[in-house]
Amino acid sequence: MVPAYLKLGNWNLSPAPEVHVALCKKWSDQYGAVLISASADILEFEVARPPQTQEAAKQLALEQYFYCPDIVEQGVGTVGQLAVERVDAKYWFFWWD
Repeated sequence: MVPAYLKLGNWNLSPAPEVHVALCKKWSDQYGAVLISASADILEFEVARPPQTQEAAKQLALEQYFYCPDIVEQGVGTVGQLAVERVDAKYWFFWWD
């Protein structure tokens, strides 16, 4: 997987490469998420089967907040708002400053 090959993460708030790999695999299996772009501090996914209900999106939003707090704290403002935005979202974007 790309995060392992690039040894992505393990600095600032970016998780260790094995965390990136585990979540890439989980999200691929669960949501059909494919990593389409990676740099030193940014990952972008295209999502074939995004959550369709608010309840499913809430679970995902909480998981993604723990993975990348910046998407809430520097982005949408609350985990609840992230959940709203994850329903039927075809792209996910993560960054670590």
